[in-house]
Amino acid sequence: MLTWRSVEEWYGQLCNAAHASAQQFEGKSVGVARRIAAEQRIRNLNERTFLNNLTPTTGSHHLRLEEFWHLLDVTGAKHPLHVVARQRSQLVAPVPDPEAVSMSALFGAFSLRKREITETQELVYSVLERKQPFSSIAARESLLREVYEDFCESISILLKLQTITPNLKNVESRIWQQNAAMRLYHCTQAVSEFAVHHSNELIHDSLLPANRVQRLRSPEESGRLSLRHFLQLLEKDSGGRLLEALLESLGFKSYPLPPLTWQPTHSNLMDSYSDLEQRQADTISRIRGALDDGVITVDELKDIRQELEEEYQAEVTLIMSLPVIHSMSEP
Repeated sequence: MLTWRSVEEWYGQLCNAAHASAQQFEGKSVGVARRIAAEQRIRNLNERTFLNNLTPTTGSHHLRLEEFWHLLDVTGAKHPLHVVARQRSQLVAPVPDPEAVSMSALFGAFSLRKREITETQELVYSVLERKQPFSSIAARESLLREVYEDFCESISILLKLQTITPNLKNVESRIWQQNAAMRLYHCTQAVSEFAVHHSNELIHDSLLPANRVQRLRSPEESGRLSLRHFLQLLEKDSGGRLLEALLESLGFKSYPLPPLTWQPTHSNLMDSYSDLEQRQADTISRIRGALDDGVITVDELKDIRQELEEEYQAEVTLIMSLPVIHSMSEP
């Protein structure tokens, strides 16, 4: 299962991810609140209210879109964005600054990426070797998340490699060069435009009351939209503009997840996974070779991208092929 079964479940996962990201910041959630206040990002921010909104177990308080956005911008957290994008079948990766990309930085990123891939391989191997069902859907979800985030990080390295590829136009993001207020406006303006174009539909489907839809015509008011309602709008947005605007405003770009068309190469899953490990090792060697040369061609970049996509499909398919023992709390 690559997505959550309802907006409520998706929202719960996103709240947990946002809270966990805040707790990893210096000073934890209080540190995030005080940084937002010190930089005057949100007018008249009430620290206690913000902390209540951020706490996943506080059912009567909900994060607003602007609070969620500033939390991500201040902490630089990726995991909440992964939770958002994965539900929409998208990969996410930060847009690299060409001036900040150096070979030494790429070597460091590659070394870290190699270690993380190895750790995920060991997790997948241990599951296949046991030949036992997952103890719960959550256990399988955890491993699928590792695979998804590995893929996102690999795409991030490819984007950085792309900056040193001759005769290839690099991904650019002028929005990222603007201040926080303008970047948030880019996101909330997209929400306002969506509300204007889909007002009748939103009211008819009872997603929002008519007076709330009317207020969303203002980008400032759109920032006060609850995070839960924002996710509901994302679900309605078949064109993906809202997700694109959110990611652009935070310096990220999205790419469609490849369809799961991979088929096991052997009837024995362990043999199929051995083949996969070998292919992953070959891909890592190709990336390392490109870094050693200091140059990568357009064709090499395309080939590595295709190999990464096939490896992602293979890992997900293998994980999904194993059954789950459903617990009482999981339908």
